[in-house]
Amino acid sequence: MMNINFFPSLSALAFSLLLFTACLPAQAQNKTWSVGPEIGLSFSKLVGDMAQDQQFNSGLMGGGHITYSTRNTFGITFKALYHRRGSQEESSDGVVYRSALDYLEFPLLARFFLTPGGKFRPNVFAGPSAGLLLGVKNKAGDGDYANVTSQMRDTYTNFDFGLTAGIGLNYLIAKETRLLFDARYLYGLSDINNIDRVSMNNRSLAFTLGLSFGLTKAPLK
Repeated sequence: MMNINFFPSLSALAFSLLLFTACLPAQAQNKTWSVGPEIGLSFSKLVGDMAQDQQFNSGLMGGGHITYSTRNTFGITFKALYHRRGSQEESSDGVVYRSALDYLEFPLLARFFLTPGGKFRPNVFAGPSAGLLLGVKNKAGDGDYANVTSQMRDTYTNFDFGLTAGIGLNYLIAKETRLLFDARYLYGLSDINNIDRVSMNNRSLAFTLGLSFGLTKAPLK
């Protein structure tokens, strides 16, 4: 099982990378910071030692991002997102049972742009992603989601760590403002089940749409 003490280390690494890039020598408008919101939809399931075959369950996600990038081909993106993951299964009598795992997720992405500039900038990205479990809910059939009991909640670990990668598209819609689209896959490495000899791992396919607002200022003369 993944050590939960790894999360502070990942946070420190993210902060150190962003601090390092902020302290790099200035090169007239060669580098830029940008921030913005994003919202999207994910399709998630659990894999591991479950008795029933698991299927993808949909969930909303949203939050914000900050990116430090050169104006040619490379950038670093840090995101803070609410992300509903989970899974679903169908019983022998045809009832669909859904689980919802609500996470606060922190991906740290190395982003490589396929064009050195211009209005349209496709890119690929990859990096680690850490998650803190906020809550667990279940539903049966057409009923509503309800919080699980504290005993069932305790069967899940509070921390999840994985790797994520995908493709991104951004398009300049106004000065220093871009429309963003990211599609990425999350491969969970942590066993999120506290029960011995029963493993569970997260898998998610996520699509987000957002805006990016550049913070670059013209250099002093």
